[in-house]
Amino acid sequence: MLKIKIAHATVRKLSDVKGISEAKVMKLKDMVKNLVPMDFKTAADALEDRKYVCLIPMINSPPPY
Repeated sequence: MLKIKIAHATVRKLSDVKGISEAKVMKLKDMVKNLVPMDFKTAADALEDRKYVCLIPMINSPPPY
Protein backbone atom coordinates (compact mmCIF):
# COMPACT_ATOMS: atom_id res chain seq x y z
CA MET A 1 0.00 0.00 0.00
CA LEU A 2 2.93 2.30 0.67
CA LYS A 3 4.00 2.02 -2.98
CA ILE A 4 0.63 3.33 -4.11
CA LYS A 5 0.77 6.26 -1.70
CA ILE A 6 4.24 7.22 -2.95
CA ALA A 7 3.17 6.83 -6.58
CA HIS A 8 0.23 9.20 -6.13
CA ALA A 9 1.97 11.75 -3.90
CA THR A 10 3.26 14.98 -5.38
CA VAL A 11 6.97 15.75 -5.59
CA ARG A 12 6.48 18.77 -3.36
CA LYS A 13 4.73 16.76 -0.65
CA LEU A 14 7.45 14.10 -0.67
CA SER A 15 10.18 16.77 -0.66
CA ASP A 16 8.72 18.18 2.55
CA VAL A 17 9.80 15.00 4.36
CA LYS A 18 12.94 15.77 6.36
CA GLY A 19 16.09 14.28 4.81
CA ILE A 20 14.63 13.63 1.34
CA SER A 21 15.89 15.89 -1.42
CA GLU A 22 14.05 16.52 -4.68
CA ALA A 23 16.59 14.34 -6.53
CA LYS A 24 15.89 11.45 -4.14
CA VAL A 25 12.15 11.99 -4.58
CA MET A 26 12.46 11.78 -8.38
CA LYS A 27 14.54 8.60 -8.12
CA LEU A 28 12.04 7.08 -5.68
CA LYS A 29 9.06 7.96 -7.89
CA ASP A 30 10.80 6.41 -10.92
CA MET A 31 11.36 3.17 -9.01
CA VAL A 32 7.76 3.07 -7.75
CA LYS A 33 6.40 3.85 -11.21
CA ASN A 34 7.80 0.52 -12.40
CA LEU A 35 5.97 -1.32 -9.60
CA VAL A 36 2.58 0.42 -9.63
CA PRO A 37 0.52 0.58 -12.83
CA MET A 38 -0.55 4.20 -13.27
CA ASP A 39 -2.49 3.85 -16.52
CA PHE A 40 -6.23 4.44 -16.89
CA LYS A 41 -8.51 1.62 -15.81
CA THR A 42 -12.23 1.42 -16.45
CA ALA A 43 -14.66 0.55 -13.67
CA ALA A 44 -15.37 -2.79 -15.36
CA ASP A 45 -11.66 -3.65 -15.35
CA ALA A 46 -11.34 -2.63 -11.70
CA LEU A 47 -14.35 -4.79 -10.83
CA GLU A 48 -12.75 -7.72 -12.65
CA ASP A 49 -9.55 -7.25 -10.65
CA ARG A 50 -11.50 -7.14 -7.39
CA LYS A 51 -12.87 -10.64 -8.06
CA TYR A 52 -9.46 -12.02 -7.15
CA VAL A 53 -9.16 -10.18 -3.81
CA CYS A 54 -9.73 -12.39 -0.81
CA LEU A 55 -10.58 -11.13 2.66
CA ILE A 56 -8.82 -12.54 5.68
CA PRO A 57 -11.06 -12.30 8.74
CA MET A 58 -9.44 -11.08 11.92
CA ILE A 59 -10.34 -12.50 15.32
CA ASN A 60 -11.80 -9.32 16.83
CA SER A 61 -13.21 -7.68 13.71
CA PRO A 62 -16.82 -7.81 12.54
CA PRO A 63 -17.60 -9.68 9.30
CA PRO A 64 -16.98 -7.60 6.12
CA TYR A 65 -20.62 -7.69 4.96
